[in-house]
Amino acid sequence: MGWLVNKDYEIKKIKHLNIVLMSLRDVGRLLVTENDKQKLINGICSILVKKRGYYNAWIGLLDDKNNILMIAQSGFSSYFDEMRSKLENREFTRCIKKTLESEDVFFVENPVKECAECMFSKNYSGRASMAVRLTHESRNYGFMVLSIPQELSLDKTEKSIVKEISDD
Repeated sequence: MGWLVNKDYEIKKIKHLNIVLMSLRDVGRLLVTENDKQKLINGICSILVKKRGYYNAWIGLLDDKNNILMIAQSGFSSYFDEMRSKLENREFTRCIKKTLESEDVFFVENPVKECAECMFSKNYSGRASMAVRLTHESRNYGFMVLSIPQELSLDKTEKSIVKEISDD
């Protein structure tokens, strides 16, 4: 019986990786064709939610003093407005603070327990989150935060994909 579970998991993983490849292709295409930064980050968030299967995605672009320049999001209803206001006032969540301190992908397996102070955590039951800094040639441009299925939070392939998207 255990082999059926493993086979189902492997089939699910292969389907997931095919979606990943299509999403990476679409993000890459957008990076090459879109010159407007706001449209670019809006498009990336949309791709990650619609095609990648993330619950939501948000990106913040920062200036040299870590002030918000632009924000994009997808997958939220109107409740992102409060977060937008907090970000504009430099009230960063734990995941953003950790992300800005490290080049690694920061993940939270259980945001409900680990990030109770975050306004989004109550909506993250059964979900996990990943956050990553957006850098190029040692310059920090911002961050990307993703709400993902909980089983993907510890997946090394998923982390490397998120890192690759942020590096692009």
